[in-house]
Order: sequence, then C-alpha cells, then structure tokens
Amino acid sequence: MINAALILYKMAGEFYPNQISISEKFNTLLKKKTDLETSINLQHQNIDQNPQKWSKYDDVITTNISSNNFNIPLATHQQLEQFIFSTDINFDLNQLDKLFEAVSWMTRDHENMKIALKHSFLVVTLWFVTPTQKQLIGFTRAVSDHVYNATLWDVVIHPNFQNQGLGKSLIQYTLEQLQLQHIENITLFAGSKAVNFYHNLGFITDPNGIKGMFWVSP
Repeated sequence: MINAALILYKMAGEFYPNQISISEKFNTLLKKKTDLETSINLQHQNIDQNPQKWSKYDDVITTNISSNNFNIPLATHQQLEQFIFSTDINFDLNQLDKLFEAVSWMTRDHENMKIALKHSFLVVTLWFVTPTQKQLIGFTRAVSDHVYNATLWDVVIHPNFQNQGLGKSLIQYTLEQLQLQHIENITLFAGSKAVNFYHNLGFITDPNGIKGMFWVSP
C-alpha cells in the first residue's frame, strides 16, 4: 500500500509540479518506506537468530509481509487526490446526470444514453478520485465514420473544476485518442463564449469559408 501511495504522490507531483507540499509528503512517505524495510530486515535477522522465541509470531509476520499490509495514517489517505481519464462506456449514468445538472443541462433518459454511448466512436470521462469518493467531473464523446471524420459532442467540465486547465486536458486527451485511430478531421460546435478556448487548442472557424450548418426536425 505504501508503494501505491508513493506512485500516487509521484503522479500528483507531475500534475502539480509547483506544489511543495506534495513533494514534501512524497519524501516523507519514501523515508517511512525505507525505515519500514529496515525494520522488517532486522526482524528477519532476529527471527533467524532466535527461531524459538519468534515461532509463535510466524503466521502474523509472514501474512503482513507477503500482503504488503502496512498501515498509513488516515490523514495521509485523505490528502491523496488524482484525476483519471477513462474510455470505458460502462459507468454510473447517475454520475452523468449530476454532471449535466451542475452545468444546467437537461439530463437524458438512461436507456437512450446507453445506446448513444454504445454507438459513439469514442467516449472520454474524467474522474476526480480520492480515497473516499470517485466523482465524474468531465465528459465528452465523439461520433465518427471510423476513417476520416469525427465530431465531438457534449463537452463538459463540472463548474467546481473549471479554470484549472482540466477542460484543455480533456480535449487534448480526446484528440490524442482520435489521432491514434488515424482520424484526419475533427470538428465540434461551440457556443460563442467557448470559441476562443477552442481556437487556443488549434480549432479554426469556417476553414476555407466552410460553414457548419444544422437541419433540425420541425
């Protein structure tokens, strides 16, 4: 578990390189791991030298070492936070309802949404994960002909996590996944307030005079 915590702190340090507290906690936890390994080695030496004295503890010591069942203070667990991208379409749609409601979007019928997700070329979710919760904070999906073109829909970031660069990361991750599938043209429809945001990510408006157009059923 300590090894897992070290990995999480290292990831957090890469995500927030200017957070001194994360670096300090990483170094503290690394020292605890080193001290613990030293203590375990000393215990092994004592067991080897005094087998009869330690025989009644064999099962306990073996179980703890083999399972890496080392305790970390609860406060340390609570401070671990990370953001995780996923392309799995099988997630709790109640979480998507909450995300849509947070940005004043209409929620959608779950059965219809399952069909939409199933037939999307790519679905990307962004999760805020702590030791006590897993919250959906970002979402988008792409429909595509699987060869040339893809269009992004339903791009959303929870208001509590906006203006932190997560929307940019969501789009960049999505573009990378589409490019890995050799999609050449990626389009989307943006509200007037979001146009500059997408311009900064490389999208252009009306390329070669081409206009995006909608036909809406009467």
